[in-house]
Amino acid sequence: MKNRKAQAAVEYLSTYGWAVLVIALVLAALMWLGVFDTQKKVPNTCTFDAGIYCDSIKVSAIQNPDYPQSWAAVVSSIRVTNHHSERIALCGIEARTGNQPVSTHTAAQCANGPRHLEPGESHTITSMNYLSASPLPLLFILPPIPIFVFDGDTGSAYAIGGPGSIAEFNVFIHYVTESDSGLGNARVARGRIRARVDVPSS
Repeated sequence: MKNRKAQAAVEYLSTYGWAVLVIALVLAALMWLGVFDTQKKVPNTCTFDAGIYCDSIKVSAIQNPDYPQSWAAVVSSIRVTNHHSERIALCGIEARTGNQPVSTHTAAQCANGPRHLEPGESHTITSMNYLSASPLPLLFILPPIPIFVFDGDTGSAYAIGGPGSIAEFNVFIHYVTESDSGLGNARVARGRIRARVDVPSS
């Protein structure tokens, strides 16, 4: 009787054990391929206030200048489109986790900026130099200044978990429309960003 039970147990294991092993191997392979990694499936979102439309954004991880053993986020590129019915001039960009921009630009300075967008026109911003008021020939000589994401209202870099992590912050673009009076400060468009962090391309 005992021998029959032992034999039945061995037959059961030999019949179903292989199936369990195959299922375990398939699950391990799927996990290794990242099929169950929900972070990779999160789409990048970039939503601006009315007037400026965000077509796409790319966020990269670089060595944190404040804490060399950690990672910091930079906006590698952001493509925006002018949805105003008139020409606009761009004069500044900043990225931070805080809800308000720290820098200000006067409307007069902004109107004389080097970057203008006609209605419906798009441009990709890849560095701080892109919106600099420096003479254009000088912009080609200066090295690109990364668009760092700052923590809150401080001047410290926004620390992240590294490539593959999700970064959430705001982008502020300073600009004026062609019909603005030129008095006071430039307009500010706020973009809410949620993006997966990539490794910067070499």
